[in-house]
Amino acid sequence: MASDEKRLREYLAYYGADVGAWPDDAQSLGRNAQRHGKFAVLFEEEKRFERLLHKRHIEPARADLAQRIVAAALAKDPFQKPEWWLYDLLTEIKPATLAAMLVLGFAIGFGALAPASQDKKEVFTQPYSDDEETLL
Repeated sequence: MASDEKRLREYLAYYGADVGAWPDDAQSLGRNAQRHGKFAVLFEEEKRFERLLHKRHIEPARADLAQRIVAAALAKDPFQKPEWWLYDLLTEIKPATLAAMLVLGFAIGFGALAPASQDKKEVFTQPYSDDEETLL
């Protein structure tokens, strides 16, 4: 019954409360569900929702919409030159921030912040196997 309820909810969401618009194999499920109290409530809620959607007034677009879109697109520079982008970035970064980023980058790059494990000579490996359970 849970799968029928799930199917019923899916059909209500996809096709609406009009059971005649449902696929042929699901129409009997819809008609039977309309007579049961729990599912009749679902149908009523879906009908109210559909009425709400049909009441909504859609304002048509103005005639000059395309012209306004094109004019707004032409007013902007579509591509900013890379040197201006780099200049803007470098003028916003303070020299102390740039120096700190460089020091941190070198420290991480050379492993100065990583703990040294030279005293341990152990190497951990994990065996891998293929689909036939043979070690590779």
